[in-house]
Amino acid sequence: MDFDFDAVVKKGGESNEATKCFDAFAVSVENAWTLSDFKEMVTKLFPEVNGKDEYDTKIRKLFEKFSDGKELISTSGFTMMWNNWIKTILWPKSAFIIVDVQNDFISGSLALKNAPAQQDGEEVVSVINHLINKDTPFAAIVYTQDWHPENHISFFENVKLRKVIGMNEKPVVNDAELNNLKPLDIVVFEGPPKTEQKLWPRHCVQNTKGAEFHPKLVVSPDSIKIQKGTNENIDSYSAFFDNEKLSETSLNAELKKRGITDVYVCGLAYDVCVYFTALQSNELGYRTVVVDDACRGVVSSDILKVKETLKGKNCAIVQSSEIDSMIKAVDRRFVLGYFLALNV
Repeated sequence: MDFDFDAVVKKGGESNEATKCFDAFAVSVENAWTLSDFKEMVTKLFPEVNGKDEYDTKIRKLFEKFSDGKELISTSGFTMMWNNWIKTILWPKSAFIIVDVQNDFISGSLALKNAPAQQDGEEVVSVINHLINKDTPFAAIVYTQDWHPENHISFFENVKLRKVIGMNEKPVVNDAELNNLKPLDIVVFEGPPKTEQKLWPRHCVQNTKGAEFHPKLVVSPDSIKIQKGTNENIDSYSAFFDNEKLSETSLNAELKKRGITDVYVCGLAYDVCVYFTALQSNELGYRTVVVDDACRGVVSSDILKVKETLKGKNCAIVQSSEIDSMIKAVDRRFVLGYFLALNV
């Protein structure tokens, strides 16, 4: 079976590559692929699965999808698979989302080094800058900012501006109990709408030094800027939607306009805004990758939990040194291919 996906990637695609691919693996029967043929193709497309039985169940599931539940993948089934699956794997378009690398999370009121995990947010700056300065071939670069009004619902200092009916999973009997609250506690505001909210120190107030990007962060001139958390009554961890999904930023539309297939997420904080941005990227159908060494978080145990959650949803967790080859489709991850197949 002489078909070299790596060579095809380097060529940039030719009109007859699909036909060559189909013919190369259609060895068991004429003009169709059996499960054995499909599995052979998958091992060439994703070398990491070769010889590993633990992938067999998922490969079978993919075969059933592309064969429409039958025992053979027909030429029409292959055409659909090539156009909607293989082409994206071989020629992805990738966006780099840099989440909230702002002064307040690094040296200001909500500096991560003072949070329970005691991680230094400034450490992500050099990693991110390296990826941008080396001209990693991203089709889009996005910078997000927390951009809160002074009376924002998330601020611990503002907790008495709204009626609190619950705190730390218990009802509030009298307002005097509010004096025992501290940052990172969780309250329930009466609303409307009734809103559960983790309390944070005042941070990233609009048009303040704390809301600015870290001064050493390289900001690409043609990048997309997304400001979130602008509604005083709703927090917004994700770069896509607010926490109640009542409003949407322009990010998804911007990515769709550019034909983005893959999203790489990094920044601050790992277990909060990075996590929710990656989660919603995944929900929106983007193949989603978290750049582990370009993230820092708040609580160590929560960081571990969100990593496992994202892995369970077929996101990839990688190091920055792996990104260039992934974007160029030299390194093709089965987990991302599997996710894509489930969503075509």
